[in-house]
Amino acid sequence: IRQTWAVGKDRVALAARINQADYYCYSDDPGLNVLLDRPAVIYPMLPQQMIAAGRLPPGILTDPLMRHDFDCVVLSGLSWEYRGLEIPPPGFVELVESEYPREETFGAYRVRLP
Repeated sequence: IRQTWAVGKDRVALAARINQADYYCYSDDPGLNVLLDRPAVIYPMLPQQMIAAGRLPPGILTDPLMRHDFDCVVLSGLSWEYRGLEIPPPGFVELVESEYPREETFGAYRVRLP
């Protein structure tokens, strides 16, 4: 709910912009992800849960960033924790900022570009 109040008013417009550009996009906001034509993930907590359970390799989150697989990365600026797992995970935002150095703001969102 907190996320919807903070960024919800900008979701539809940002999704339309990303979809118009035909971007493959990673976002930490599941509400935005369901509006995207080409989301990298729908629910960003799921890969972390699968890593913690040993079902996915740890690099599944960081390797695509270092390969610049995404056209953009959208950060909501909000974080949360569920059963000891942090979203975004520790070091993730710093890696995004390093690998996607250009930033545009769209309401409360930070859109990171290579």
